[in-house]
Amino acid sequence: MRILVVDDELAIAEIVSAMLTPDGHVVETTTNGDDAFRIYCEHLRGPQPFDYVLTGLAQPGMSGLELVEAIARKNPKQRWGFSTAYPVLQRPFTKDQLLAFVRLP
Repeated sequence: MRILVVDDELAIAEIVSAMLTPDGHVVETTTNGDDAFRIYCEHLRGPQPFDYVLTGLAQPGMSGLELVEAIARKNPKQRWGFSTAYPVLQRPFTKDQLLAFVRLP
């Protein structure tokens, strides 16, 4: 899967990427909601759109909620999740928890 990871903490985004890439996922990371939306739109128009967007709730630019709302307007079928609050993926998480969360239908 091609996954966009957005987290205000670069270290967290890099850890998530490091957990996902060994399983064959292609991961792009950013720490800014506005940048995430720009990247998302660029990929949406291209040959390889994102299969999943994993975002925190608080980051510079668009918040996670604003980002998901903007993405939903562009692509209502986009799969996404939050990594910071219940009933979503809560930190800290293991690699197995992350992979199971991303694989949810």
